[in-house]
Amino acid sequence: MKARHGLLYNVDVVQAHSIQLQRQLALQSAIAEAQDQRSEESKESAEIRKEVDYLKDTQHAGRTKANNDALLILGKRDETLEQVSQAQALSDNQQAAVEARLRTLETGQARLQQQLNSLIQQQDSVIQRQDGLFLREIEKIWKEIQQLKSFTGSG
Repeated sequence: MKARHGLLYNVDVVQAHSIQLQRQLALQSAIAEAQDQRSEESKESAEIRKEVDYLKDTQHAGRTKANNDALLILGKRDETLEQVSQAQALSDNQQAAVEARLRTLETGQARLQQQLNSLIQQQDSVIQRQDGLFLREIEKIWKEIQQLKSFTGSG
């Protein structure tokens, strides 16, 4: 009867261990998803940086050309300079908007990194708990086996 009770207890231990493994798999899946999202945001950040660089280059070239054209057109010099100024202001606004978006993405990326670190810590904690429980269960089973051997007289 005692051996049967021990086997039922072992089934419970295996079921508990199975549940713990399912939780661990769920944590690993969440970590992978967070890493994928972080990678996508990193790619998007790189694209935005390229846009910022392009806008800076285009803005400088556009300003130079517009200023030279304005000087060549005698009759409309003042009007052309006003248009150049408006184009510069528009370009500056676009650049500011892109830089703001880049900062937002970098903030989101930092937040995702924190979440990823937290999930990794949780997983490590779960693994440590599982290892401790598993070792204790093995010790209990070993003791039961030793007791059964002493009852049966085998050694």
